[in-house]
Amino acid sequence: MLKVDVGSGNGEIAYSSDEEVEDVELRGPKSFAVSDSGDFFILDTIGHQIEVYDQNGKSEQTIDLPEDEEFFDIEIDENEVKSIDDNTVELITADQKIEVSYDYAPVETSLLKSTEEGEQLIVEKEALIGEGLYVETRVGRYQDGEQIGTALAIPTKDTYYTSIPFKFLYVTKDGKAYQMITKKNSVEIYELPFTEEKKTNIDKQLLNKIQPEDKRNIAFFDEEKAEIRSSQSKAQANDWYTALQRAEKMTYLSWDYNPKKMKTPSTKNTTPPDHLAKGTETVEEQGIPYNWGGYDGVDTSNSSGENFKDSISKGDKAGNVNTNLDYRSSGTAGIDCSGFISSAYELGDKYGTSNLTKKFKKTSWRNFQAGDIGLRKGHVWMLESVKKGSDNPRGFYTYEATTDGTGDKAKSYYRSWDDAQSYSPYTIIE
Repeated sequence: MLKVDVGSGNGEIAYSSDEEVEDVELRGPKSFAVSDSGDFFILDTIGHQIEVYDQNGKSEQTIDLPEDEEFFDIEIDENEVKSIDDNTVELITADQKIEVSYDYAPVETSLLKSTEEGEQLIVEKEALIGEGLYVETRVGRYQDGEQIGTALAIPTKDTYYTSIPFKFLYVTKDGKAYQMITKKNSVEIYELPFTEEKKTNIDKQLLNKIQPEDKRNIAFFDEEKAEIRSSQSKAQANDWYTALQRAEKMTYLSWDYNPKKMKTPSTKNTTPPDHLAKGTETVEEQGIPYNWGGYDGVDTSNSSGENFKDSISKGDKAGNVNTNLDYRSSGTAGIDCSGFISSAYELGDKYGTSNLTKKFKKTSWRNFQAGDIGLRKGHVWMLESVKKGSDNPRGFYTYEATTDGTGDKAKSYYRSWDDAQSYSPYTIIE
């Protein structure tokens, strides 16, 4: 339906980098919407713009957004574009109860849209969880409580070049379903066809690859298993329990930010973290700022001091999200994603996402537990807990240092199932 070039000009969509970089999560557009007339609206998160295209893919308008705010989602109401920040989305609710059946572990069921004809369009996600992980997404069409059609989404695993958009599915008022995909050189939107019969990508070959123990068994969601693991922990260096505690300290570390002394200058090789770029007065900050190549934790450092606070007290600037140099820029302090994991696990040195496998070993998704890490080229995060739904887990709460979301820093974050399956699960080598 639509293909847009990646770039920084009007009518183009920006990515956070031209290519995948060590220890930097590659980010792109976060959301999109389609108007009643068929115009496409794409939230260019990196460019701080909303790009508007007609049905033929012609650029119609560029809407500038405030650069000092983070936007995650857009929605159209009466053909007016509304940006939704702070990671909040208003879901339409209906009085009618609809039962959605699953063959495997249900991980998300939510209403996308109610049409003028009285139909309900519902996103349905189920997962195969075993040695591997596969999440299947469908849009179900219901009327009077009965399913009358289904649209199978393009699998997200190994499909997206950037991190998975916050909203990659959209349904219009007339019941058409669309999916946005980020490729290396383009952003593309496809219309998903509805069929009466339920389609699936799950076959014997995929089942043999994933090896799910039971179609509804989600082992890492077992609270009793987690409690046993906690009681067995010796709370020594390099163990998962201590690492979780250390990750929490870096995430919630309080420090005073004086922009007159600590603000990173905007140069060819340095760029201040977004949340530290605009202020002029001293404020109390929480969380160690993101610093590409950084290893400055509560008691680790590769800058001028013994830790992050010590380094900024000695004149280092707070954070750097610029990736032009081969690695860390001298004169800045903070931590990046792999530095965060290296410090949390007290590995004795900073390891990158390309060599953390020297200290961690592959585990299965069925055994994925708090303190384990999700690892891929360019980014890594630590599992803190599983987000609970009414009957099933909805995603993952994490500790990580990332430039995604609000604040470029170490923080508590959320990873959806679609996003998580683009990573591989690892556990510390004990």
